[in-house]
Amino acid sequence: MRTLIAIGIKVTEVAWVNILSVFAVAYLTSQLGMSQAFILDAVTLATLCELFIMPLTGWLSDRLGRRPIYLFGTIFGILFAFPLFWLLETRNPTLVLLAIVVGISICQGTVFALHASFMPELFGTKVRYSGISLGFQIGAAVGGGLTPLVAAAVVGWSGGATWPISVFLVVLGSITTLAVLSSRETSGKGIDS
Repeated sequence: MRTLIAIGIKVTEVAWVNILSVFAVAYLTSQLGMSQAFILDAVTLATLCELFIMPLTGWLSDRLGRRPIYLFGTIFGILFAFPLFWLLETRNPTLVLLAIVVGISICQGTVFALHASFMPELFGTKVRYSGISLGFQIGAAVGGGLTPLVAAAVVGWSGGATWPISVFLVVLGSITTLAVLSSRETSGKGIDS
């Protein structure tokens, strides 16, 4: 059960980073005609913002708990899944930059920052390494492995519409939400042996 929870808490984070750092670059340049250099600069700025977001969310998770902070990042991602593409499709550089920075630093960075503490705390010492590894790797494969390819295929299938990608992000966010709600709060508690 804990391995399924670990898989569930990973799928959203890796989907967001792959949508915004791989798919969005191709989509914004080839479909919307924006400058690749600008999009890559936006991704770079977003990762720079993560340098501040991640320690902050880690600190908050030590004080408020892993689950509330993880749920914040995940539910924010669910709510931002449609506005993300609305902002990208404006082609307005300021709004596109904002969408990429918010998507990567909040939707991905908030939850990724907690993996190093949340996942190990789910497992006892006898299965910790295997549990974390299976959860992390399977979750990454399911949530991110083919995500850019699937997103590109879906946009082609839908005649250029991006709503199916937003639905995909909402579904993965719902899986992560269920996984987090199925876990126990681990902050401030000793790690099981």
